[in-house]
Amino acid sequence: MSDLSVARKYQNIRVGFAVNCSSTGHYSARVAYSIVARNGSVKKRKRTWFCIGVKSALPQYVQDEIFRQLRALYRDGGLSIYENDRDGNARYENLRYHEPRHFEYMIDCTPQEGIERC
Repeated sequence: MSDLSVARKYQNIRVGFAVNCSSTGHYSARVAYSIVARNGSVKKRKRTWFCIGVKSALPQYVQDEIFRQLRALYRDGGLSIYENDRDGNARYENLRYHEPRHFEYMIDCTPQEGIERC
């Protein structure tokens, strides 16, 4: 199996187009991926929240791909950041807790391929 994409347990990694910013300044992105069996068949499809800047149990190559997609979406303007008001409604404007510099640092300075960049 020379093709690494075949040998990977987690495949078809996709990041949603919106990131939630909590009132404590923590960011979470919706992520979907497939868990693949050794024979290549899909065992399970999973959707979950990925906490940005918090240690994750996902393998490093999955985290690297999540951050690569987040950076690309953010740079291209395709990523929306929202907060929830006290009624639970998403608010995309007049954000109180989102700090753009903090978010940019979190997605740019995360270790990629085992190398600390910042």
